[in-house]
Amino acid sequence: MKRCFHHAAIIIFGVTTNIPSDLTDIYMGLKSKESWMLFGNFLYQNGECIGSYSLNTNEVQVDDKLGIMKASDSTLHFYLNGIDHGKAFSYVPEVVYGVVDVHAKCCQVSIVNQADTTTEAGAPVAIKKTQNFSLQPADWNVKTVCDFIDSIPGCAPYVEKFRSERINGAALLELDKKDLKDFFEMPLGLAVNVCSHLKKYEEKNK
Repeated sequence: MKRCFHHAAIIIFGVTTNIPSDLTDIYMGLKSKESWMLFGNFLYQNGECIGSYSLNTNEVQVDDKLGIMKASDSTLHFYLNGIDHGKAFSYVPEVVYGVVDVHAKCCQVSIVNQADTTTEAGAPVAIKKTQNFSLQPADWNVKTVCDFIDSIPGCAPYVEKFRSERINGAALLELDKKDLKDFFEMPLGLAVNVCSHLKKYEEKNK
């Protein structure tokens, strides 16, 4: 974690069933439905505060390591520097995605989990920083296109190809699922998913 020298440090993190690339307007992650979040020392489920917790994310320091684990009994636990602070939520679904939101004095975090990390229950947990693709896709530069592709589950291995081919937003809009399948060698399911997500952003930012 990196801190800036103003205001209080604010970190909100937890898990959600929402696809990471769909989380484009989630004030501190708390508006998301199907979400289980820790904000300060308060627990939020589906956007509603349900109680307090023994860990306070507003008190973490530079180089502290925060962690999340979904246990085999479908409970969610939060960690600070390897110490389990106990059960925070129960009945968490099998497949969830990590959400990390930073504000104020906390200006940077590093995600150290691997995308193929598995929980005790064997469920995949993909940790992604949420992206805000606020411009029309036609105005995206190459970096934004790469961030967009990376934000879609399963597409990270294809990011370098988009970067090396200098695919910007305008070029991306010219590609269809057949192009993605044939040229980028994507499985059909991923190609369809990319086109579906791109269409959502086109409609959202009209």
